[in-house]
Amino acid sequence: PEAPAALLPGLAVGDTRELPAELRDDFRAAGLSHLTAVSGSNLAIVAGAVLGLLRLLRADPRVAAALSLAALLGFVVLARPSPSVLRAAAMGAMVLLALALGRGRTAVPALAATVLGLLIADPALAADPGFGLSVLATAALVLVVPGWVARMRQRGVPPGVAEMLAVPAAACLATAPLLAGLSGSVSLVTVVANLVAAPAVAPATVLGVLAAVLSPVAMPAAQGCVWLAGPAVGWL
Repeated sequence: PEAPAALLPGLAVGDTRELPAELRDDFRAAGLSHLTAVSGSNLAIVAGAVLGLLRLLRADPRVAAALSLAALLGFVVLARPSPSVLRAAAMGAMVLLALALGRGRTAVPALAATVLGLLIADPALAADPGFGLSVLATAALVLVVPGWVARMRQRGVPPGVAEMLAVPAAACLATAPLLAGLSGSVSLVTVVANLVAAPAVAPATVLGVLAAVLSPVAMPAAQGCVWLAGPAVGWL
């Protein structure tokens, strides 16, 4: 269908040219517009999928981290290395490094170094709303989410479900003050909408990226990925 078909490129590589105006307005009202903008979360999903697969295959941690980083760099090329994509790549790389090393104590220094490095390279980012949102969301991922996930797991919540609930809730709460200041309003359904959307975001994003990568060399396989992504984008 037209709306899900137009949404998939937005989820995968930030291409919203075909997104219907009505769907664009609905996503803005529900606080879901960030799903169609290339951000650190897109890169973390793609690189995290590679990292998770390699962990299941019991690959050496250093090899897994290197291949995940290669996937991240490949995504930057695929989505075109605009300033916003490069900024998201820096944030995504920092999150990936913390996940790969499994060292929670390195997350804060890594985040601080990333932010300072980007500001030194481009001081104008200090007044860029997108940069502020990226920093707040990334800080929530590395500072808030691990504690929330640990507490939920102690109460019997399955591991995958705990992360699925904690990530969007923490990111929404961390960015809400800045969004309120920028837009002059607060959406009362944003957290709930993101929680309901969360199960579909990762599979749709990964399958959309796979379709984009495969389409120049294996169109039937790319079409298969798009077909598999259909239920996820339809849910969104």
